[in-house]
Amino acid sequence: MDVKISNPDKILFPFGIKKIDLIKYYENISGLILPHLKNRLLMLERYPNGIKENKFYQKNIPGYVPKWIPRKKVKSEKVITNYVICNNKETLIYLANLATISFHIWLSREDKLRTPDKLTFDLDPSIKRKNLLNETAEGFRFILEKIGLNVFLMATGSRGLHLVIPIKREMDFKEVREFAGEIADFVCSKDPENLTTEQRKEKRGNRIFIDTYRNGFTQTAICPYSARAIDKAPIAAPIE
Repeated sequence: MDVKISNPDKILFPFGIKKIDLIKYYENISGLILPHLKNRLLMLERYPNGIKENKFYQKNIPGYVPKWIPRKKVKSEKVITNYVICNNKETLIYLANLATISFHIWLSREDKLRTPDKLTFDLDPSIKRKNLLNETAEGFRFILEKIGLNVFLMATGSRGLHLVIPIKREMDFKEVREFAGEIADFVCSKDPENLTTEQRKEKRGNRIFIDTYRNGFTQTAICPYSARAIDKAPIAAPIE
């Protein structure tokens, strides 16, 4: 199936990176990113006029999107949202043509939306503290592996790191987030001068924020291999 490309020469990033470059990137790495996108509801981060202009996060699939692209309706707090799902290269190219720079994924799959199959810890530094961030990630992973969890580390393409843990689809989001919160509190108790679970930025100081709130129903995390809307177009890169 051919996907029509519109405005291929539209500049999306500084240094002359065009929409067609973004599309070709996603086409070339489709074999890597699609397993992470498959059967997951998406939030699209779109920049129709480039990253220096207005962006918007799109959950509801636009009415003009072709019927061959799968979607899933979800009711949450009396609001019905019709999410897009990307299971093949054609859909990926179509969404990239909408100037979707970043793909944010649910932590559950569409057949069992309320039971996540992964748990994510987002290590978010308040300032650039690369050495401390790396040390924290390794120490955190050591603790998680000690209790029998498999941990995958990912550079988000922004300033933080994600620790991603595959889990059996047996707990709901509330249980998973409570479990994640208990672990995060324990880790922070070992180094309270450098680590925190404090949500309010003004109270974090220069500490690394361990964010567990992505483990909630309807919450999302950046997809591995997704581009990021930053000047040099970095990507969310799995490290191990």
